[in-house]
Amino acid sequence: MDLFAAMAADIVQTLHGVTDVRPANLLGVLLDRIRAWQRFMDRGGDGVLGAEAEIGLLGELVLIGKLVDAGVAGLTVCEGWEGPRDGVQDFRWRSGAMEVKTSSAPLGSFPARIGSIDQLDDTNVQPLFLAAVRVTEVESGRTLPEWVAGVRERLVGQDAALGTFNDRVLQGGYSDAQADRYTRRFEVRDVRIFTVNQVFPRLTRSTVPGGITEARYQMDLDLVRVPATDLPTALSRIGVL
Repeated sequence: MDLFAAMAADIVQTLHGVTDVRPANLLGVLLDRIRAWQRFMDRGGDGVLGAEAEIGLLGELVLIGKLVDAGVAGLTVCEGWEGPRDGVQDFRWRSGAMEVKTSSAPLGSFPARIGSIDQLDDTNVQPLFLAAVRVTEVESGRTLPEWVAGVRERLVGQDAALGTFNDRVLQGGYSDAQADRYTRRFEVRDVRIFTVNQVFPRLTRSTVPGGITEARYQMDLDLVRVPATDLPTALSRIGVL
């Protein structure tokens, strides 16, 4: 009942913040928010992300902030955010995609779990990039709710983008009603962008032996000996900047 009450209050607050009050628009906002809550509840549990999922969402929030700061339109960023909806890549647009891997491991090791043999397959989408976000837990850092708030501040005045972001972050397993449960504080140490192409190490459908239809594996991005690229170049190649 507490979770249902939180959902009801959230929906009322969401509708209250809509500036375009035409009935059709209000209905669309209402249904989108209910669907987001349905996906959130489908995750089960107590409504709080586990430690690994928390860091994973944090990395995606870090990249969202960097994309907006780089000049990409907020709505373009948020509509391309597919991670909370279990997309093959965390961000995908018509003209390219970007996968985000986040680690709190110390320097010298960056374990990254690859969820499928399609995730780093650039034959399905080009260009394809991988963003390696390294974070560290420190008292001077920010909690997950504070990182969420930081993105919302960037989207002030962009109602459509903010609404889409709020729906996606809820679908990703984060609810403001549970904000006080997230007490760990993180800061970003570095963000590296890799171009995923024929020289980048990965498993793809064209390289695994016949008969293997699915695979999950782990790689160490600190052992990847290919040069990183800068974010503006990656965004320009994708065509969102």
